[in-house]
This record gives sequence, C-alpha cells and structure tokens, in this order.
Amino acid sequence: MISGAVQSLLSSEQARERLEEELRSAKRDRSELTDHMSVVGRQKTALAEELISVRRESEKHCDAVQRLARNKEELNKEKAELAVQITACERENRKQGEANTS
Repeated sequence: MISGAVQSLLSSEQARERLEEELRSAKRDRSELTDHMSVVGRQKTALAEELISVRRESEKHCDAVQRLARNKEELNKEKAELAVQITACERENRKQGEANTS
C-alpha cells in the first residue's frame, strides 16, 4: 500500500514537473508573440502614416495636373483667338496691298 502511494506520489510529481515545463514554454511563447505583436503594431502605424503622406502627395499631384489642364485649355483658346486675329490681319494686309497697287 505504501509503495503504491509512493508510486502515485512520484507519478504526480512527474506530471506536475511536465505541466510546469509546459507552462514555462507557454509563457515564453506568449512573451515572444507579444513582442512580435508590438513590432507588427509599430510597422502598421508607420505604414498608416506613410499611406497618409502618399495620399496627400497624390492629392497635390492631382491638383497640379488639373491646374495644368485648365491652363492648357486657356492657352489653346488664346492660341485660337490669336490665329483668328492673324488671319484677319493678313486679310487686311492683302486688301491694303491690293488697294495700294491699284
């Protein structure tokens, strides 16, 4: 009976030691995962800030492209108006030249 109790006690002690080792291992794993989660969190924050910066830069570029497109449109209108004026002036010069030769 005593040897059975001793055997049971030894078995229980071995089980306790295995469980304690598993607990230490689980705590190490948890600590590593917590550290990794912190690193990933910092990376996420940095990427979010970079995304905001890139979006702002993109908006600036879009605004600049729109402004350039408007300027180009205005310049094309001016060019067309000047072409009409040149044509009118050339026509007037021809008429004057014909009037002078006559």
